[in-house]
Amino acid sequence: MKYKTFKFLIKEEILRYLIRDEIKLLSEALPLKTAKKLNKIQRSSLVQTQIDKIFSYLKKHPNYIDESKRGERLYFKFEKGEGSKEISSTQKEIEQVIKSKGYEIKDYKQGIAIDPHKREMKLGKVLNKEKPELLQKFNTDKTREAVKDTDLMIVISRAPYDLGGMSTDRGWTSCMNLEGGEYKKYLNQDIKQGTLIAYLTSSDDKNLNRPKGRILIKPFINAKDPKDIVYIPEKRVYGTIPKSFKDFIENLFEGLYPETGHFTIAKNLYVDGNIDMDFEERTITNKLIKGFPLSKEELYIEGDLDLRGTKITSLPEGLKVGGNLDLIGTKITSLPKGLEVGGWLDLVGTPITSLPEGLKVGGNIFLDNTPITSLPEDLKFRGHLFLRDTKITSLPEGLKFRGHLFLRNTPITSLPEGLKVGGWLDLRDTPITSLPKGLEVGGNLDLRDTKITSLPEGLKVGGDIHKDF
Repeated sequence: MKYKTFKFLIKEEILRYLIRDEIKLLSEALPLKTAKKLNKIQRSSLVQTQIDKIFSYLKKHPNYIDESKRGERLYFKFEKGEGSKEISSTQKEIEQVIKSKGYEIKDYKQGIAIDPHKREMKLGKVLNKEKPELLQKFNTDKTREAVKDTDLMIVISRAPYDLGGMSTDRGWTSCMNLEGGEYKKYLNQDIKQGTLIAYLTSSDDKNLNRPKGRILIKPFINAKDPKDIVYIPEKRVYGTIPKSFKDFIENLFEGLYPETGHFTIAKNLYVDGNIDMDFEERTITNKLIKGFPLSKEELYIEGDLDLRGTKITSLPEGLKVGGNLDLIGTKITSLPKGLEVGGWLDLVGTPITSLPEGLKVGGNIFLDNTPITSLPEDLKFRGHLFLRDTKITSLPEGLKFRGHLFLRNTPITSLPEGLKVGGWLDLRDTPITSLPKGLEVGGNLDLRDTKITSLPEGLKVGGDIHKDF
C-alpha cells in the first residue's frame, strides 16, 4: 500500500514538472485535476501535422516574439493604440444591478467584482447568476476594450489547458464555461480536432493568468479532400478586446486560405457566431442571394448560413442548415415549412410576423424587435427564446422551454397553464396581471414593472423572484 502511494506521488510530481512552466498549475483558471484530464485527449497525426505546419508559418510573421518551452504557445507583439475611457450605459445599468444585490464593482474593464463578504469575484460569473440577460451586453461592451500599448501581447495556443480555460474563471464567461456552460460538452472535440485559441494579455503574463480576452480559430475540412484543413477565426470575441486584435488574427490566418475549395466546419464542433467564407463556401450564399430554386442536393448546408444584410426575401421549402441561420437586417417576411436549423436562428429586426409549422431549431431563437404575434404549436427548439420588444400576445399550449424565455416589453397578457421554463422567465414591463397554476421556472422569475400582485398555487421557482409587490 505504501509502495502504491509512493508511486502515485512520483507520477503526480512528474506531471507537475512537465506542465509547470507552461501553466503554473493553472491556479487562475483550471484546477490541476481538470488540466490533467484535458492533457490526456489525443489528436490524430493528421491534425497534429497540420497544426505544426500552421505554427511554422505563424513564426515567420514580423510580430512574432517567441514560443513557450514546449512549443504549445506562440507570442506576438501587439501594436500601440488607445482604449476607451468612457462610462457606457451598459456599465451604469450593471453597476445599479450589482449594487442592489450587495456587490460592488472593483474593476469594470477587467471584470472584477467584490461580493457581500468582501471577496473578489469575476463580474461575468456574478451577472450570469444574478442577471444573465446583461451578460452578453457586458461581454460586448466596446468601452471595455483594452488599452492597446506596448505592454500587451497576443498568445496563440494549441494547449488543451488553454482551450479548457477559455471562459472559466476569466473576466468574461460564455457557453463554453466548464462550470455549467451550455456547450461545454464540445470542448473535448475542440481539443481533439485541433481548434486553436488566441488570447490578448499583458506582456508579463506568459502563463495567461490574467488575459483580457480571447477568440477561437476553428478547423474547416475540404469536402473533397478530408486531409485538406483550413483554420478560420470565429466572428465572436470575448473580454476586453479591441477591434485591431480581431483584425490581426484574421489577417494572420488569411495567408493560409486556399483560392478554391468547398470547406465545412469539422464535425462535432460548435461555432460561436457566424464565420464568413472567402472561397467556395461563400458560393452557397451567393446562390441564395441571386434567387431560387436550388437543386435538392444543395438544400442541405452543413455549416452556417449567413445572410445578414442581403436582399433575400424568401427561402426554399425543405431547407436544412446544419449550423446557424442568420437573417438579421433582411426583408424576409416568412420562413418555409419544415425548415430545420441545427444551430441558432436569428431574425432580429426583420419584418417577420409568424413562424412556420414544423420548424426545428437546435439552439436559440432570436426574435427581438420583430412584429411577430404568435408561435406555432409544434415549435421545437433546444435553447433560449428571445421575444423582447415584439407584438406577441400569447404562447401556445404545451410549449416547453429548456432555456430562458424573454418576454420583456411585449403586450402579452397571459401564459398557458402548465408552462415549464427550464431557465429564466422574464416578464418585466408587460401588462400581464396573473400567472397560471402549476407554472415551473428553473431559474429566476422577473415580475418587475408588471401588474401582478400575487403568486399562484403550485408555483415552482429554482432561482430568485424579482417583484415589486
